Amino acid sequence: MTEIDPRVARLNASIQGRLSRYEGDRKHISDAAVHADHQRKWMREHQPEGGQWGAPCMGDHEQSTPWPCQQMQNFDSPMAYMD
Repeated sequence: MTEIDPRVARLNASIQGRLSRYEGDRKHISDAAVHADHQRKWMREHQPEGGQWGAPCMGDHEQSTPWPCQQMQNFDSPMAYMD
């Protein structure tokens, strides 16, 4: 079993934290949980091969893209969670 690169774990944890805060702050919005679940699924698809930073992203890209792909970087931005 390949060990996950600590940088990969940190970026994933940062995104998970943002998603949890987003969902928690919007419990009054019925679609917030659905949106967060969709984003978590998308995030699982966009992981690096072998859990290593810089390895190809396993997400759907037109060509091989090193991880973190631009989508994952954008996903970690606070602006991604603005209403």
